[in-house]
Amino acid sequence: MWLITLLLFLGVIITGFLSKSDSKWTPLVIGLTLLLITSMSLQFLKLGGDKGNQVNYSTLWEEAIGYQLAQALSNDGIQSGTVLILDENIEGAENPLADIHLKGFRQGLHTEHLNLVGINANEISTTIELGLDVPEEMASVGPIDLSTTLLMKAIRNQPDVVALVSFVGLPASMPAELLSELPPLYLFGLNLHTADFSDEDLLRTSSVRAIVRRKPGAGTQLKPSSKNLDEVFSERFVLNR
Repeated sequence: MWLITLLLFLGVIITGFLSKSDSKWTPLVIGLTLLLITSMSLQFLKLGGDKGNQVNYSTLWEEAIGYQLAQALSNDGIQSGTVLILDENIEGAENPLADIHLKGFRQGLHTEHLNLVGINANEISTTIELGLDVPEEMASVGPIDLSTTLLMKAIRNQPDVVALVSFVGLPASMPAELLSELPPLYLFGLNLHTADFSDEDLLRTSSVRAIVRRKPGAGTQLKPSSKNLDEVFSERFVLNR
């Protein structure tokens, strides 16, 4: 189809040039131009149809993470008080993960009596703590380096905190002894640089209650095979308790 469009385009150019010296070519120029417009319209419609048939990444994966962490928290008997939700808010993101995590988290709760308070990870980073003005184009695209000091301050600034749910792990600088000072923790996003402890070590502490990890050998499919959040979660993740 693109070859036909190209030939029509060349035909319009050639006949248009000839029509300047002989008007008898003018009707052919008009005819070829209409055919060219029709051909291009069909091409764009086809592209639009192909785009609509593409399999887009499903946000159900992230929604299922929030859902499972809320289930774990509810099963631990936390029914009232303030729950802090630590996540990264990326301005202008097509799929704002913080909102998707929160959507799943709300679905997984067994009560409506919890006060959910969000903490933007970007506002408690080490660059903020040190007062560094990092240009946007130089900002790290990797995990945020969280500040232990600012995280502890954010927790202490809220009354009646009964749990901290983090979708971005814990500060790399957080010493082991501080873990016991934290409220019950429900975690996703723990990376190798974030903690020097195994999940088993972390779960032996008094604060860490649940850790979501990607399941070893999980597939890379864009869409889960189910819309049930329990089943979606089990396809790609595990909950360590």
